[in-house]
Amino acid sequence: MLNAYNFGGYLIASGVKTFDDGRTELYGEKFLLRLDRALELNNVGTLLRLLKQYHIDATLLAPKAPANSLLARLKGWKRIYADDVAVVYLKTGATPGSALDLKP
Repeated sequence: MLNAYNFGGYLIASGVKTFDDGRTELYGEKFLLRLDRALELNNVGTLLRLLKQYHIDATLLAPKAPANSLLARLKGWKRIYADDVAVVYLKTGATPGSALDLKP
């Protein structure tokens, strides 16, 4: 699951593996800058390559994240949840359990 930084603590507490959780020392500045560029859609190709490279099948982002606007138009992606705090997109063929990769 590709998640925004601010959801990292919630996901960890819920037993879900995070893509980003703010621990810069684990991920490195270069990785986090690339992720920020992708989520802000500074370069559409960066987000598309990130989705493919990491086999991402779900996203958990803030409603105002520019990446949501691209996901809404991408073939094979569907918004399955949205409120004023979070938006979740799921790739076609993925199931919520597999997308969340819950720990036993």
